[in-house]
Amino acid sequence: MVSSFTWFKEQSPRPSGHCTAVVDLGACETRVSLIDDEGCALAYVFEPSCGLADDGAVVEIDRCGDLLTGLIARAEALGAHQVDRLVITVSDKQLFSFSGVGFAGISAPTVQVSDLSRAAENAVFSQDVAVGQRLIHALPTEFILDGQHGIEDPVGLSGYRLSVRFFWVFCQSEHVENLNRLCERAGLPEPELIAAPLAAAMGGLTRDEAMLGSVVIDLGHSCSSLTAWSDGAPVLMGHVAAGGRHLGADLRHVFKLSAEQSQQLILSGIAGVSEMETAGDSANIGRRHIDRHKSARVLQARFEDIFQRARNLLTTKAWWRVAENGVVLTGGAAQIPGVERLAEIVLQCPVRIASMESIERDWTWPPVNAEVVSFRECPERMVVAGGLEFVRMNHLNYRNIAAQRPWPAPDVRDLHEAFLRMD
Repeated sequence: MVSSFTWFKEQSPRPSGHCTAVVDLGACETRVSLIDDEGCALAYVFEPSCGLADDGAVVEIDRCGDLLTGLIARAEALGAHQVDRLVITVSDKQLFSFSGVGFAGISAPTVQVSDLSRAAENAVFSQDVAVGQRLIHALPTEFILDGQHGIEDPVGLSGYRLSVRFFWVFCQSEHVENLNRLCERAGLPEPELIAAPLAAAMGGLTRDEAMLGSVVIDLGHSCSSLTAWSDGAPVLMGHVAAGGRHLGADLRHVFKLSAEQSQQLILSGIAGVSEMETAGDSANIGRRHIDRHKSARVLQARFEDIFQRARNLLTTKAWWRVAENGVVLTGGAAQIPGVERLAEIVLQCPVRIASMESIERDWTWPPVNAEVVSFRECPERMVVAGGLEFVRMNHLNYRNIAAQRPWPAPDVRDLHEAFLRMD
């Protein structure tokens, strides 16, 4: 785990009354939260999404821009701050990621930033990157100097051979350009991007879980993303092509329901495990009476498929061992009764639902507006919560903030801006 680094650019002080907006452009809902320079979450607002495709791509800039403008205005009024910095999430279907190792020989008496640059360049070229990809995350995960592990910042140390491991995340250039046009259309500053799976993990995981090894499965709308963590850093990011919309589609197909009726059936409290529903009970959907036990069997089959696909992906990528330590579920579908227990059976490992645990964790800390912004018992808001943690660690002087109490989230430092400055 790398907790500090020389390349990190300290942010200059901003005028009082300014803040950063974290925007989660979800396929179902667009969520906005504000965070000030003290690390306090000031406001949280949301509306049903419009102008976005199921994969998160912008398809109608005007409609999506109007929605974003209205949400930002509402959040600014609620938080009594003005937005001058913007962080927007990118859905997993738009991402490409890998872990790369690079090496560099040290010619000077001590390690210089130029040595790190050469090693990082070797690391990013350790795997082919398709044309049209843009770097959005460069996460240093390990530095090794002359075989010595556990180094947090090698600059200034004596040695002969430097090895660096980075986790790289790229996004399609067309999607980045569309997001820039969207923000320009909404009259907002040029956004910084954060991978939605990374944000969900930072919101749902604890630091101990990230260090010991864990997997976060975000049960999204169009797909379910997963992020594997080991030694405090992400090592794998991927997704399976099944999510919340497939639950509704299965119910529509089996019971001949409309989209609204299938959503109403799910919201009525149908369990995700058939054993939790009594045979013969029914749910009243309009004029129809839908068998709850049969509905639960339909949902259970889809959840089993999602979890089995996730397990196969982790096994194929040789990271199943970290899942054995525990899996954390996030996303709206994680609230369906019985999902946690079903995941334990299919994955054969401990499973918990993010933000539903009894341990003390305050995502809005310092809790100035805890009555306005609450993420407890809201696994569908973990992407926004993780976005706030990302801003605290990469835009604010979080060391001074963290000195007040133990920091709960995984320690993630993004250095992609350092590479952009060197280009």
